[in-house]
Amino acid sequence: MEKVTLKAQSRDVSAERADRLRKSGFLPIECYGRNHANLHLKVAYQDFRRTFIKAGTSTLIDLEVDGGNVQKVLVQDVQYDPMTDKIAHVDLKIINLKEKLVTNIQIKLVGEAPAIKNFGGVLVENLHELEVRCLPTDLIHDIEVDVSKLENIHDSIKVSDIKISDKIEILTAPELSVVSISEKQEEIVEEVAPVAAEGAVPAEGAVPAEGADAKKDESADKKSA
Repeated sequence: MEKVTLKAQSRDVSAERADRLRKSGFLPIECYGRNHANLHLKVAYQDFRRTFIKAGTSTLIDLEVDGGNVQKVLVQDVQYDPMTDKIAHVDLKIINLKEKLVTNIQIKLVGEAPAIKNFGGVLVENLHELEVRCLPTDLIHDIEVDVSKLENIHDSIKVSDIKISDKIEILTAPELSVVSISEKQEEIVEEVAPVAAEGAVPAEGAVPAEGADAKKDESADKKSA
């Protein structure tokens, strides 16, 4: 995995409001860690977006602040604007390379499941990431799960079936299903009886609709009157 670098600048919280930063193409960032003073930063929106695509939440980032000091960080939290769906705020965590950490690594499905082609099954993703514990330097970007083992309907791959480096401990419950094959649900179409047009003569043997006899009696009474 290539080294991922992000350049940031210090931010004066009292003078640089978050909403104005966003309008000028920057993101407000909070960076923190044990035994470290919190850093109030700003970074160009597109720079962070490109970095986040590469790193996600499980790849170490070299954070360069004001062109000098470099910290190893992980993306801890990303908040989005509910109206525009654009990134609005980011939290970064300073990492101690000598201490194990707990984080999530995304799952990447690879291969093709024979059950889909042979039996018309549907691939169901039950988990999208796994919780792990390891040293920061042993982190990987994603965990590949080969679905070509899914040959029949109701086949599944559980957490316990996933094999990765011995340096990474998976904390997610081993009995949970990561991905499975289910039967394709047939769409049920209800048949609706056609509605007879007003004044239409019922077919021979048909049962008059409720209230039809009452209307006939009412019509007969008017004629006799």
